[in-house]
Amino acid sequence: MRKSLPVAVVISLLFLLPVPTLADKASSDTTPVEALEAALRAGRVDEAVNLLTDDAILRDLEGTEHSGKEAVRAALEGFMKDEWRADVGNRQVVEPGRVTWLASVSSAALKRLGVAPLEAAGEATIREGKVASYRLRLPAAAAIRYEKARTAAARDLVKSLLDLALVKGDEAGMRALLAADFKDNAFAFPGHKGDADGFLAAAAALRGAVSELSVGPVDQYVDGDYVTARFTVRGKWSGSFVNRQGDGRLVESGQVWLFRVAGGRVAERWAGAGWSTILYGPEAGLSAPASLSSTAAADGGAGKKGKAPAKKKKGWLGF
Repeated sequence: MRKSLPVAVVISLLFLLPVPTLADKASSDTTPVEALEAALRAGRVDEAVNLLTDDAILRDLEGTEHSGKEAVRAALEGFMKDEWRADVGNRQVVEPGRVTWLASVSSAALKRLGVAPLEAAGEATIREGKVASYRLRLPAAAAIRYEKARTAAARDLVKSLLDLALVKGDEAGMRALLAADFKDNAFAFPGHKGDADGFLAAAAALRGAVSELSVGPVDQYVDGDYVTARFTVRGKWSGSFVNRQGDGRLVESGQVWLFRVAGGRVAERWAGAGWSTILYGPEAGLSAPASLSSTAAADGGAGKKGKAPAKKKKGWLGF
């Protein structure tokens, strides 16, 4: 006959079984976060994505939230391309399923701005052993430091482009400042291409028509990824522009151009009026040739894509 163990013995044996402790719970919460960061350091994006829930959320240092695995994957790939690194310290589980930490963050963009490393704070939530959210933020002092550097760099970038395009004519220098997929949305003249080649061609045509060309002063306003530049172009119209020969008259034209900056380069340009207004605007006292004025009118004076976009929230270290 099978005998049962005394109740007292059973209870004693239960006390010998391992009981999950708060430390064990903390370890189980921090492990997915640490594994995610290790995968990112090694450049293994697929491995990092597999550590996320399907509805995971990633918030970058600029406050942009990327929702869902595919959006987070794209953001993480951007991290890798930007050589993102973070030295993490003071990690702790503040409550079950919620982890916080401090980090010293560095990237190619931050180094370019001269502010690397930056102090940042992070928070993650864990659900069923996977990372459900991973959020970063810059404390006030670091955010101010970053924004000042970012604004100054954007101003310098646009000012340099204007100088190279309208005065110096340095084609290699201009291409170095323009994004590979640069779009020029402002009307120039019939046949104008809205890319880097078109921008360089329009600038060259203007420099060829106007001698003693100068630009200034340049007033700029920076709002996130966008830079508005207001400036005056001056010179002597001594060459040919759009089949019209200049007569040596002095020209002076106020211009307002809008630029979008991304990845440390100029990605897009808009203008309230086309390049031709520098020579054919009201201040020049001349009407544009029919081929020029009709095309400009059809395009609203700034090209079919000339309407400036609604401002979008800036992305991960967008400058």
